[in-house]
Amino acid sequence: MTAAYPSSVFIVTVHANGEQLQASHVNDCESELAAIEAGLLNGYAHTTFPLNDFSVSLGKPTNRFANLYTTALQALDVASRVNYLEIDAAAATSPVVLQAKGTDTAVDLSLRTKGGEALRLADTAAPVNFLRVSPKPTGGNPDLAFTGSDTTVGGTLSTKGGTQMAFADVASLVNHFLVTGGAAGTAPQLQATGSDPTVNFDLFTKTGRALQLVDLAAIVNYLQIQPSATGGAVGIAAAGSDPSVNLTLAPQGLGYVTARNALVTGAVAGISVSPVVF
Repeated sequence: MTAAYPSSVFIVTVHANGEQLQASHVNDCESELAAIEAGLLNGYAHTTFPLNDFSVSLGKPTNRFANLYTTALQALDVASRVNYLEIDAAAATSPVVLQAKGTDTAVDLSLRTKGGEALRLADTAAPVNFLRVSPKPTGGNPDLAFTGSDTTVGGTLSTKGGTQMAFADVASLVNHFLVTGGAAGTAPQLQATGSDPTVNFDLFTKTGRALQLVDLAAIVNYLQIQPSATGGAVGIAAAGSDPSVNLTLAPQGLGYVTARNALVTGAVAGISVSPVVF
């Protein structure tokens, strides 16, 4: 039989059923096509590629790419399809691309397990910022990063109802939070850390700073805040490894330490015991 090409004709010989495929036949047009028909090409290195982009429709709703033993890849057709998956090779230093494309303005990409959808990549108009997942070798921590072409790129974590947490990027970031879980009997930790010798920890409300935890070298003593059950008193205490730890309340400038409904047994300079309404 003959197969017409733009500038020449190849004669294709169909070999006998059961004929053994030889390694010397690899990339030979006649033997390769016959081997594909017979499903004998398992285990041989071979290269087939078109000179120009082309598309092939097998005319069936389910197209399977298989080896001798089982289906390796299956492509399912849908009625009136307009969107599709594209795989792009890449030059040196560029990533290989797996991309959802089609005639729709935006085309999402859904990754599914046998049970259902596990991950969806939502399309947007002209995206330039994205998530990057970086594995690491032994001893390293994998990284999930908000990155892209903008100078700074923040990110958000959202539930179905809306944004639950937002991360604001800064240029030349060196300090960050460290979250550490705890084994039985040990409290989890949220720590300010980084490359600076000391790193303060600020808590802000929407309008400004509400609390600042000041870092020092070699901290051993700290403030402890204890809630209470019904009828008990809430406590603020000095604690640490020293046998005795003072507690200092230091107003700024000429300010006072004030207490509401305070009981004071003696005069204390700088303390106002007048009722205060918050």
